[in-house]
Amino acid sequence: MTEPYCSDIAATESMIGTAPYKRVWFIIEQPGAWGADALLESDLPPGFGADLKALLGDSEVGLAIARRPDVASVERRTTRRRRLWLAHTSPGGVRMRAGSLDDIRDVLKWDWAAILRGELPPVGRRSADPVLFVCTNGKKDLCCALKAREIVDSLRPDPELTGQVYEVSHLTGHRFAPTALLLPWGQMYGRLSLEDTKQLLTSAWSNSVVPSHLRGRTSLPGWAQAAEVAVRQNASITAADALDVVSIRNGRPVATSVMPAFESTAEVQVRHQDGRTWRVGVSAQELQPRKVSCKGEAEAGLTWNADSVTEVERWYS
Repeated sequence: MTEPYCSDIAATESMIGTAPYKRVWFIIEQPGAWGADALLESDLPPGFGADLKALLGDSEVGLAIARRPDVASVERRTTRRRRLWLAHTSPGGVRMRAGSLDDIRDVLKWDWAAILRGELPPVGRRSADPVLFVCTNGKKDLCCALKAREIVDSLRPDPELTGQVYEVSHLTGHRFAPTALLLPWGQMYGRLSLEDTKQLLTSAWSNSVVPSHLRGRTSLPGWAQAAEVAVRQNASITAADALDVVSIRNGRPVATSVMPAFESTAEVQVRHQDGRTWRVGVSAQELQPRKVSCKGEAEAGLTWNADSVTEVERWYS
């Protein structure tokens, strides 16, 4: 008897607050086949993937490779020049550059500390156009290929979406497949249907977020993602870059980029650009061991809960 897929086993697990904590996303177009570890098992220049992972693998930079879901992209697999996207996704500091490089190894010389501060190199052009990266890496987990293929195959013939939807390698959370990353804001989605995907793409062009199916904003740690999503759902806020999350410590707000760790004694506030403020009660709940991938063993984990949302005094008038 075939074992159930991990995404079926996790069908009732909350996915809010599960997006990986990455303040910057760097995605490289690489047509052709990928292995389970796409940076190491693809037609990227020999050694480049290993060097990039050694440089940035443990940082707050998310790395992935992408390909257009069409036949023409496969025909370009041997071209040296590669398209790329570099997005800084922190609230209030969202910016993205899209372009290409003749030699992708040049990125190893970039000042990545400056990039994490939002100082992007002058590659390509500035872009605010939404791009959706849908994980289809079946070599990493079967759920990603089986459940995301319908989405990319159905959207592929639409000429208005050319250059707006890409297949991408592992984004984490394959038990929530189909998963997708929306740039430039770094919004991570899960359990998408075709109609959900169309809706979020349409909304993205008006700088709006679809709160349903939202795992979280990757520039925030998990507990802050849960707080932000709770406020979006509670107050019907869809503006993509309207909210930020801070901890109140010793009476002062502390940004999550400065201190991302959760402290149960600190007050969590979600702040709107217009001055509105909400206090959110956040707690962690331990999960019993469960399969987080089709090939892996059962693992324990935790989920973040937003137990209360209370509007409080405005953070500015």
